[in-house]
Amino acid sequence: MNNPFVTRAADAMARQLFVDDRTQRQRVEQAFQLAYGRLPSTVELEKTVEYFKRYLAEKEGNPTQRLAAKAWSSFCQALLCSAEFRYLN
Repeated sequence: MNNPFVTRAADAMARQLFVDDRTQRQRVEQAFQLAYGRLPSTVELEKTVEYFKRYLAEKEGNPTQRLAAKAWSSFCQALLCSAEFRYLN
């Protein structure tokens, strides 16, 4: 899960989400499309938005661009390490 290959892939995936001017919701939807080939459920979308709020709130001070990039990279890493990504049904 923390292999350098996986972290590089997550970083690249996160960068790809910021190529165009999109909303947070659109980025989350694209991340799910890239990882799972589907849109997130309502619950998954809500939990993801909450994850970003908590991630940025736990870091004291104002969120910086670098901190936001780390948050998106960690989210992408979680998608890439999930059972849904690793196993074909």
